[in-house]
Amino acid sequence: MEKKSWIDIAVGASISIALFPVSGHSFIGGIITGYLQNKDSIRSSVYGLLVGTLTLVLWLIYRIAIETIQGTFQGWWHIAYPVVLNSGAILFFACIGGIIGQYLRQEK
Repeated sequence: MEKKSWIDIAVGASISIALFPVSGHSFIGGIITGYLQNKDSIRSSVYGLLVGTLTLVLWLIYRIAIETIQGTFQGWWHIAYPVVLNSGAILFFACIGGIIGQYLRQEK
């Protein structure tokens, strides 16, 4: 992967994290990453999956930091459970967003 691809993935993940309280945040991040890419649909879906993965990793780091700062650490499963529960939907919608973003770029 080239450097531009990683920057586009970071932009999509940043937008996904910034819009985290909004429903469809990973979908929007995937659309933006897919739109920024000038590749085929398969590669845009992979980039969308990477956006979703990076979003999940950053969310997990955030939850660990909050639990540590608040002193309410009850175990790893207590921290990871919401991330694991929502990971399928986040990855799926980020992947679909990547495909749609690439489609929108082609139709432009």
